[in-house]
Amino acid sequence: MMTYLYMENIREKHLRIAKDALEKLYTTHRGAGLLSVYLWGSILRDEYAPGVSDVDALGITDDNFPDEDADASNSFLQERAPELYDFRINFVQFSELNGATPVTHLAKVTPAPLMVMLFPDWEYVCGNQYQLSDFVVKAPTYEQAICLSMKVLDDFYVLPLTKGDFKKFKSVVKRMMHICYFMNQIEKGHQTFSYLLLKQNMNEQTREVLELLFRIKEQSYRSPTKNELDTVLRFLDSTRRQYCISNHSG
Repeated sequence: MMTYLYMENIREKHLRIAKDALEKLYTTHRGAGLLSVYLWGSILRDEYAPGVSDVDALGITDDNFPDEDADASNSFLQERAPELYDFRINFVQFSELNGATPVTHLAKVTPAPLMVMLFPDWEYVCGNQYQLSDFVVKAPTYEQAICLSMKVLDDFYVLPLTKGDFKKFKSVVKRMMHICYFMNQIEKGHQTFSYLLLKQNMNEQTREVLELLFRIKEQSYRSPTKNELDTVLRFLDSTRRQYCISNHSG
């Protein structure tokens, strides 16, 4: 069995590899409008699993950053750091973090207030080093974060699920885990997101769905059975009614 120290050494090695590749990416594309680069996700936490965990980066750009540069960036990262599993960078325009109409895919599926809310958990790599005060958009309350997350699921993910299309089910699982995380924050107060804390903080409201989501995650985000899909949709419906419909009607 791999020891904690051994796994942590691998994580730190992979973190250095990721930062080196991102710094070179930034040097190549800063003249085209790449303003800043950050890392986020499990690569920053001791639950990182080499060969299993994605390595997620985020680039903040100006409004003129070319689409072809965005497409080329992920090919560059995968060629530069082949030992990192699914090493990818998503881009968001600085103006989107300041309330502009979403243009990038990331801003459409992760509303700016949610990104600003999670910004303290990002790790700066290179380029402009922003502060929360640099963004006009303000972080939502946890209840508002749940509603924003539900809207994204309803707009982009729920209908394909009901039709048996599970190509984006991994994204659904991750977003539902974050909804459960936001629910925990209402009860426990702020804690940085981690899967370990999510497991430890299961309660009557989240236990059934979280046990299912963790089981699916640990089985490489396999497609759900009919009964499992019913559990997912039932939880989403309950969350929608508790946190979103009642708020709008009040």
